[in-house]
Amino acid sequence: MELPFDKYTYRARLLPSLLTFLPLAFAATVWFPGQEATWKVLGLIFVSSGMATLLSHFGRDLGKRKEAELFQMWGGVPTTRMLSHRFTRFDAVTLGRYHTKLKMLLPDLQMPDLANERTNLSHASEVYGSCTSFLREKTRDQKAFPVVFAENINFGFRRNLYGWKPIGLIAASLGVVSCALFTAMHLRAEQSVRLFGIAGVVVSVTLLLLWLIVIKPDWVRLAADAYAERLIRSLDGL
Repeated sequence: MELPFDKYTYRARLLPSLLTFLPLAFAATVWFPGQEATWKVLGLIFVSSGMATLLSHFGRDLGKRKEAELFQMWGGVPTTRMLSHRFTRFDAVTLGRYHTKLKMLLPDLQMPDLANERTNLSHASEVYGSCTSFLREKTRDQKAFPVVFAENINFGFRRNLYGWKPIGLIAASLGVVSCALFTAMHLRAEQSVRLFGIAGVVVSVTLLLLWLIVIKPDWVRLAADAYAERLIRSLDGL
């Protein structure tokens, strides 16, 4: 089956959604093994009916709702902070070089200096936000800016997966219970049957641990900062 999605939609929006419901897929298939044709038909219906597209939209919406909360938690938008004199990860010389380049590309825009930023942070943030919007439009060519595109996918994937977290915890818990129950009831069954149940337990437990331990705001922030840095560094190629 060929999925009708571009690379960003598939990796950043659909994959987080599919990972979220993967334990439920195991929970269902362990109880109905050997129905390969049925599952293929259901998969075809899932894609052709638009359900996969709808699921990817749900993933994006959940991630976007969490995004504002995350930005507030982090003290601002990472791309905006990356251009700030006080919050950037760049050294002063590199930041100054990028500000100079932005002045050349946007001559009508007055870039704030450190004093302006301290006295009127909200205005400075608006200017930096305008600059990053400009950069996003200038770097949409995936072939010309492959690293920016890759980091944007990484951030979208983590943000949207974090958006699914409450549902993911429930799905993983149900997967553990269902697959563990199936395995316990089929201890004397064929090895392939038992192994499939055990595989479902392993996958569900692994995802449950990931939801609890790994998929947190700090994990999303690593990707957000990496994307922000790479977006600003794209100035070297403009």
